[in-house]
Amino acid sequence: MSTFTDAITVEELEFDPYPVYARLRQEEPVAWVPALGSWFVTTWHEVRRSMSDLESFTTVNPATPLARYCGPGNILGREGDAHSQLKESVDDLFAPVHAAQWAALAESAAREQFDSLVELGSADLMATYFKPVCVGVIGRYLGLTPAEASTVTRWSEGLIAALTNAGQDSAAARPGWQALAEIDAALGAQLDRLGRCPDSSVPSRLLQCAGPADTLATLKMIISALLEPAWLCANTMYALLTHPQQLAAVRADPGLTAVAVAEGLRWMGPVGALGRLTTRQVTLGGVVIPAGTPVTPVIAAANRDGSVFEDAERFDVHRRPAPHLSLGYARHQCLAVDLVPTVVAATLRVLLERCAALRMETQNQPYGFKFRKFSEFPVSWS
Repeated sequence: MSTFTDAITVEELEFDPYPVYARLRQEEPVAWVPALGSWFVTTWHEVRRSMSDLESFTTVNPATPLARYCGPGNILGREGDAHSQLKESVDDLFAPVHAAQWAALAESAAREQFDSLVELGSADLMATYFKPVCVGVIGRYLGLTPAEASTVTRWSEGLIAALTNAGQDSAAARPGWQALAEIDAALGAQLDRLGRCPDSSVPSRLLQCAGPADTLATLKMIISALLEPAWLCANTMYALLTHPQQLAAVRADPGLTAVAVAEGLRWMGPVGALGRLTTRQVTLGGVVIPAGTPVTPVIAAANRDGSVFEDAERFDVHRRPAPHLSLGYARHQCLAVDLVPTVVAATLRVLLERCAALRMETQNQPYGFKFRKFSEFPVSWS
């Protein structure tokens, strides 16, 4: 154990984790971080191994906040056949063949949403554009029909507050428990109806495969993640606005918007770190880790590994396509690996098309390490 890792604090990581990650990659690619009670893994190859070695690492951990709040039967809390069957019950709904439909839905919603803002000349894009468009489009596509987008957004915000409540402060967790009670009531009633009259929606498919309790747990997990596309919108827009030449290139060639989103996922994806538990003693990066030990694959660090990505700290829309890990890898790769970038790219294309000049109104900065995001994104365009 080193003096450096002993000194790492949650506050330091929340403010700006990237300098810490760079030093860890260089000095201790697999390091015990006392402040988090976990082994941090920061190089691309070792992070990928910790996400794909299914014999040594598992997502099944009843002690995690996700299991506590959403339920241990959620899709991330399953392995083996139980996980495969649940994923296969809905994976055709997330196939790339639907990309044109996703893009059309997002562009229509984005144009309608921006029509209500355009005369204002300025707005907090997070609250008035990114969240309504992304949560609305993806929520509807997923079949979360009992609630409006604003309600689903509030549920997601409440769950995120609870899931990132490292100190288990009861006040911080209260919005999460309130959201869970509302979800149980609204989606519980929806699942009752789907039990009698099944359809082809995501909730119905999950219900037929897993039953009400685990379906509800998986839907809660999905709802907790519904803000991530909005965060990706803001993170990518921040990257473009702070790299004017890159923004100019995307404006000149709107086809680069999708490339900018892929690079945004690599450079500052909204999900920065994952959780795993060792199932047996394992040697990772030359370090022996006992069985039953928490491991944190730091995908934000892996995505800036200079041995894999040239000039890795730089945001570059001309970078050749590269294998970032921001949407997972192997068995637990995100179901929405194609859906999310498509919706985000469409949302940003409309914004750049409608705003010839776009300026950040404050020196707004992202925060967080497990989730890297903006709480607000104030801009002007007049």
